[in-house]
Amino acid sequence: MSDRLLYGQIRMDRIQLLQQRFAAMDGARFRPPTDVYETEDSIVVIIEVAGLQEGQFEISLSDADRLLTVVGRRQSHSADAGRVTFHQIEIPYGVFAVDVPMPWPLQEAESATAEYNDGFLVITLQKAQPRHVPVRVIGEGGRT
Repeated sequence: MSDRLLYGQIRMDRIQLLQQRFAAMDGARFRPPTDVYETEDSIVVIIEVAGLQEGQFEISLSDADRLLTVVGRRQSHSADAGRVTFHQIEIPYGVFAVDVPMPWPLQEAESATAEYNDGFLVITLQKAQPRHVPVRVIGEGGRT
């Protein structure tokens, strides 16, 4: 096999590998970095996901599963550029999903707040307040 044919075959193999990688990336979900911390009366979830606009993500809270779910889609800036040649790819694009289990009792979802600023989505959930149950004291032998 000549050097020219060998070089062409190696180049085709590399192109096929890249195509497979991009095809896998296009259909795969990624999970952005997430922090969760607790204060005295709330749970705060911070998700680092820059480059989003209003309407590109959705937040839901399942009371039954006690699960906070955030899903969205980050568009690639190169999608509008036409034909491009990548030299480095580290930023994940496409669909993302974050599931955060909530082991704490929470107030109703309506009390939650969400703010998106400087690439960080900050979700604050209020903890449920403890309920006190009054105890009626019954005298000896069950008499009141």
